[in-house]
Amino acid sequence: MDTNRIDTGNLRVPSGFEVESASLRTPSSPVIPVSDLPSDLSAPTWKEKLSSVPAVVKSRVAGVKPLMNSKLETVRSTMQRSSTQLSDSLRSKTAMWAGIATASGVGLGLLGRFAMHRAHHRTRMPAVVIIEASC
Repeated sequence: MDTNRIDTGNLRVPSGFEVESASLRTPSSPVIPVSDLPSDLSAPTWKEKLSSVPAVVKSRVAGVKPLMNSKLETVRSTMQRSSTQLSDSLRSKTAMWAGIATASGVGLGLLGRFAMHRAHHRTRMPAVVIIEASC
């Protein structure tokens, strides 16, 4: 065989002599037509794969479902308790919540003014820069 090969990365292209010698050899095993192959060796079709998906999903979900239901019930009860506590707090401590709302409004306003101030100062660049140099 000729060892002169064209190297194109991972792809190795054989020289002409190798192709010629490979084409002259007869196969060692007899060729079996596709129609004579047993049907149990063939891969399942996409319809068969698709029909088996719900059973696979159900089997996966069956083990996880009780755990998820218990966690969901825990979250629901916690949210129910916290929402009732919040509504009681809103009714009983109105001045506190009004102060929080006012402070957050003032804070957002100051942040907006600061951002606007920075934006205006960034655009104030001189149009012409004159550099004098004397030798």
